[in-house]
Amino acid sequence: MGDPKIRHLGMDIEYYHPDSRNLVLPPETEDLYSVEKEKAQIFIHNSDDQTYSVENLFDHYIARRGLRAVDHVPVEAKKGVLDKFVIGIPVKFSENTFHVITTQGAVDIKSLRIVVEITLDTPTH
Repeated sequence: MGDPKIRHLGMDIEYYHPDSRNLVLPPETEDLYSVEKEKAQIFIHNSDDQTYSVENLFDHYIARRGLRAVDHVPVEAKKGVLDKFVIGIPVKFSENTFHVITTQGAVDIKSLRIVVEITLDTPTH
């Protein structure tokens, strides 16, 4: 099995904030994200103000864990039963690590659930 093709579909954000479920991104951030889901630089690293995209955070998570994207492939896909599937990958953050600008201002991210579609290379014989 080769490296899978990954397409970002969406995400859920949980914040370090007492009203986390009701926080929303401002319209300009929503617009930027809807146009370029994987590459929109909407996450800010607290220590150096460097911006990150969902793709950057996913790559950072995979590398930090010593994993490869193929490590998230379900057993059925590894057996050749599936060649395309959707999974949610939870990424957790310590407080004061990353934040986003919400309509309430800057708020630290507690976790992201990154939803991706994975397509496996199917070898041709």
